Amino acid sequence: MGIKWDLFKKFLLSRYSKSHALACYRYSRKYIHFLDNPRELETFSKAKKCNVMKALAVLCKYVGCYEYWKELLKQYNIKWETQNSFESFLRIYRNTNRSNVFNWLKLIDRILSDKEKLLIKLILFTGMRRVEGFKCYNLLVKLGRENRVNEYFNFEKSTLEHFKYQDIFIRKTKNLFISIINEELINEIINSEYVSFDAIRRKLERRHIPVRFSELRDFYGSYMIQHITREELDLLCGRLSGSIFLMHYFSPSFEDLKSRVLNALEMMKNEIISQNISI
Repeated sequence: MGIKWDLFKKFLLSRYSKSHALACYRYSRKYIHFLDNPRELETFSKAKKCNVMKALAVLCKYVGCYEYWKELLKQYNIKWETQNSFESFLRIYRNTNRSNVFNWLKLIDRILSDKEKLLIKLILFTGMRRVEGFKCYNLLVKLGRENRVNEYFNFEKSTLEHFKYQDIFIRKTKNLFISIINEELINEIINSEYVSFDAIRRKLERRHIPVRFSELRDFYGSYMIQHITREELDLLCGRLSGSIFLMHYFSPSFEDLKSRVLNALEMMKNEIISQNISI
């Protein structure tokens, strides 16, 4: 199979986030021989097997042999691994996300700079994905220096309007439309400095502290679902589906939604402070 890997890499970077695109590229190059015999997939962990299969599926769609790949998996009786109902039950029953997040926040409070802790606060209070959080933060800093924050943050609605920057926040697979957040945090950010994920990661790695940005998103979702509906949470997390209900009937009062979200965020902040975490 004659693949122009440089063009495939550019294709991936044009469709996916940089980290996902590069991971897909590496797996595709390393395991392309599985297109002849995929049996070794069964020796991988569930997570690795899924990642390799996804990467090879993208590669096959790119070169036009996806039907061959599906038939090959069928012949070898290799199936996609998904979390079964019992595993889902155990995840819920043993959930320690809240205490894990609190403990992590306590650890990083002594390590990260003020601007880096502001970034953590932004992600925690909006449920953004890591990549979105950094782009949002640095965009706010940039616009703040140019006196153009009102182009992004709607002060009347207490809302970050990500949809205005489609090249950044509206992607092929993952989107972010709006985030409701209090004006105080926005003002702190626009008067701060740019932040870097690599700088934060290095600080944590030197002290053997895991990077837990994805758990902040989980924490946000678990907390906010107690105060807003699932459809409203999906709206804030950029997970709108094409269901008939959402497309034609879901029309929440934005003022009411804003009020409930800001009240919930204030409660979340107070709970975090009660754990002796300065945020």
